[in-house]
Amino acid sequence: MKLAGTKKFFLIGLPGSGKTTVGKILSMEIQIPFLDLDGEVEKKEKKTVSEIFRTDGEPFFREIESHVLQEIIHKKTEYVLSCGGGTPFFFENMKHMKENGITIYLETPWEDISVRLWRKKEKRPLIESISSQDFQNSIEKRFSYRIPIYKTADIIINTACKEKKTVVGEIVSALHTFI
Repeated sequence: MKLAGTKKFFLIGLPGSGKTTVGKILSMEIQIPFLDLDGEVEKKEKKTVSEIFRTDGEPFFREIESHVLQEIIHKKTEYVLSCGGGTPFFFENMKHMKENGITIYLETPWEDISVRLWRKKEKRPLIESISSQDFQNSIEKRFSYRIPIYKTADIIINTACKEKKTVVGEIVSALHTFI
């Protein structure tokens, strides 16, 4: 299905909310390229996100992330972009995304987030040091401040107990109100 009008879509949400997986399916459904912001940062820096956090620190990563986001916004005409969980909170990135496309928040229950993050926590620099004891509460404390900003997205899709293709179908339906 080809959509007319705006063709810049920004997927936002907590780490582990399924932005990359949903983004890939959505890009195939609406027939435009998929990009992953972390992947684009890794290409530019020739290091993994974890390596950047470890060697250069989070402030440097956030600066590069914002710079790469701006490059994508201004140089590419159509895409589904999976953003890092923290992307909307630095350098007015959320404002820039909203001014240049449609932001889509994947609202995912804390239980799902904690299960998904626990499985891959060694690959996630902001949580790799959290112990198994009370992991979910630690995740909620660490990331709950993000929810109000996420909720300013143009589209909010609750992902609870839904298959990824169902989530994509809901996004496509919601996009018709914007395009």
